[in-house]
Amino acid sequence: MNRLPLTLLLLSCTSAATLAADSSQDYADGLALFSWAEYRFPELFPSANTETLNIEGYVVRHYQDSDNYLGLREGMIYGFGTAFAEFEDVGNGVRHIGAYSDLADSLAANGFKSSTGPVLVVSEAVAKDADGGPDWFELYAAGTEAVSLSQYSVRDGNEERELSPLPNVSLLPGQYLRITASDADEYASDPYHVPFKLGSNDRVELHHNGVLVDDLDWDDGEAPAGYSFGRYPGPYSAGMILVPTPGAANQPAQTGVLAISSLGAVGPMLSSEPHALSVTLDTVAYQSMIATYNSTGEKTWLDVSITLDGETYEHVGMRLKGNSSLRGISQDEPPQDAPWLIKMDKFVDGQDHAGLEEFVIRSNNTRSSLNEAVALELLEFSGLASQDAIATRFSVNGSEAVLRLSIEHPDDEWMKENFDASGALYKAESSGDYSYRGDDPASYDDVFDQEAGKKNADLSPLIAFLKFINQAEDSTFKSQLPLLLDTDSFAVYLAMQDLLNNFDDIDGPGNNSYLYYDTVTGRFTVVPWDYNLAFGTQQGGGGAGGGFMPGGDLPNQGDTLPPTQGQLPDGQMPQTGGGRNPMTGDGNFPTDGNFPGNGNNPGQGGGFGGGSNILVQRFLADEEWNALYAQKLVSLRASLYSSGTAADILDVWRATVGQTGLVDDSVLDAESLAISIYFQ
Repeated sequence: MNRLPLTLLLLSCTSAATLAADSSQDYADGLALFSWAEYRFPELFPSANTETLNIEGYVVRHYQDSDNYLGLREGMIYGFGTAFAEFEDVGNGVRHIGAYSDLADSLAANGFKSSTGPVLVVSEAVAKDADGGPDWFELYAAGTEAVSLSQYSVRDGNEERELSPLPNVSLLPGQYLRITASDADEYASDPYHVPFKLGSNDRVELHHNGVLVDDLDWDDGEAPAGYSFGRYPGPYSAGMILVPTPGAANQPAQTGVLAISSLGAVGPMLSSEPHALSVTLDTVAYQSMIATYNSTGEKTWLDVSITLDGETYEHVGMRLKGNSSLRGISQDEPPQDAPWLIKMDKFVDGQDHAGLEEFVIRSNNTRSSLNEAVALELLEFSGLASQDAIATRFSVNGSEAVLRLSIEHPDDEWMKENFDASGALYKAESSGDYSYRGDDPASYDDVFDQEAGKKNADLSPLIAFLKFINQAEDSTFKSQLPLLLDTDSFAVYLAMQDLLNNFDDIDGPGNNSYLYYDTVTGRFTVVPWDYNLAFGTQQGGGGAGGGFMPGGDLPNQGDTLPPTQGQLPDGQMPQTGGGRNPMTGDGNFPTDGNFPGNGNNPGQGGGFGGGSNILVQRFLADEEWNALYAQKLVSLRASLYSSGTAADILDVWRATVGQTGLVDDSVLDAESLAISIYFQ
């Protein structure tokens, strides 16, 4: 393998495309060797500028940035360049490295298997695009010959779905092809498209002439929003969370980078940085509003002006938000401590902040609000529809700024981004439950409120669903519920309540949940809401905002840290309202004092507050669905906690809250510690 003048080199070489037709074993072994070397020694073999050639019987890759050559002939590995100075010189600077067979097992273990002929694999998949775009997956030609896709078809994890043919194109060795996965009409004419979406717990099956030849399979939390799931480091490796790289080699999501780049935004306001909101309101009108709420329960609107990140808006609507969080609120309560709904276009049609029309100022019983911020991020990583949040310096009428968490309000725009604009969204009220109260919509005035999709549906589908879950015979409930409810998503929801040790969920005193109704499929999806009591946070008493006390004392850490090793503290009952026994579905703690799930998980000891929700009770009373719920506990703990993802998210949010300058480092340290123990 001589270093040849450029003109002679060009005359004596053949390209990778020509080599592919040759399909020799040396070529197959060479492709595996080159990919492995680029992964293991990127500084010596940078993959950015390379050329694969055939020089005098050698299969060679020239790494132009380092000017090293790596080659293979008759099963022997050779090198040329400064990287190989320590190896035996066999003439003209060519160095003998060793036999390929000595490395073959190591290469295969890392996913770099030698493959001859036409070979196609599923390389990568995106189940939730960061910008709201369609799902997609990517195919990779891993062999030594071109692959005709006309012989292949695909489908997702729904085994009852018909196979979808791939476009009639060919891929050369080493080429990638992205395929859009969407059931939306706008993609129907795209030849590089299949008519199904991908889920948070799904797979892509690849069939050759009707025979399954490859599949890429991911679990809840392994394909979070803004990331892909795919093979790394080699084309035959096991799957992992990746940074999406359509048309290029897969790249892993780095620790730390994963968390900060995955954070969302409330409208144009990024979650990865703090924001400022100041409000000017009429004090007399504010006190009158409080008096009206305390006497009638009505939440009237204030006409206020706001300045949001330096932009001022007049005639903005602002009203109280919440129910249990407003207990004990008085006219003397500082307005900067109350929970609010901000509606930009309440009094001025079309007014918005770079597209943002509504958002919520949350209450919290901690000084940092880290518990809710981290919980919302983890819910999204699990594949559930969650709300993005921002840390906000909030002040009213020139008051000292206090830290408040501002989050998206589940409205029509939120529903469109997370589900579909053609659906409907219902909010369960704290004064109600999931009981059936007859067919008269007026009977549900204080039970459910329709927040979005009012042009698409009324309360009729919801009432029919409530009638079913309350009155259906057990056999009918078992057979028909999957047609009316996304049962896999509901199992994820229930598992996440345990992992987040969230007392105030669908089964808690606040009845906190939304129901999304898909008008096309006729199915409901339970949507999480209200996580200011996540990670074992205690319910505050009185005061505006349900106990968000910017000037209060840090709770005694002995009261907020969860027990370790799955055991209850001596002589104490859990303060989070009881756990969920995955084997019985009741709201009581197991009598042996162990937490459910894997038996040593402090985060699985919280969850449901008393077992009063009929949907939860009946779902977990079924052995199959109970087992699904228990399986979700295990898989989500691995993908969110054991993986380090939750710790990364906590670190990023701690830094963001710290940038506001409103919370002491000692408080941030203590409240971060109280959360992080759940990740162990």
